[in-house]
Amino acid sequence: MYTVPKTRLFDTAIRQHMPTFFWGVMFCQMEHDKVNRRLDSLRNLDWWFKVPINLSLFLIFIFFGSVDIEPLSAKRPEDIRTFDRSVTGDYTIGMPLCMLIAALAVFVLALISQWF
Repeated sequence: MYTVPKTRLFDTAIRQHMPTFFWGVMFCQMEHDKVNRRLDSLRNLDWWFKVPINLSLFLIFIFFGSVDIEPLSAKRPEDIRTFDRSVTGDYTIGMPLCMLIAALAVFVLALISQWF
């Protein structure tokens, strides 16, 4: 990583994180529409519906947000790699998609939960 040019690292970071930024902007735009707030139906649910929804969104964030990149995970012993392999389906979906899923879960959780 120290021998890679900084422009390549910046380009890779932009390509990986820019879609997540646009998803966040899209969710914020959906919430600030004064005529039709689309997440009010989730926000106005009773607490016995909201608790499992919020808990599942939080667990999705924890599980998918904890996935490490495959090259760094390859250096670990095999018994430690089981979490990353089971969450990603043996890296079928990859770390950037896991980060996007985790970010979307946190965006929705922050927009529908009063305590979060």
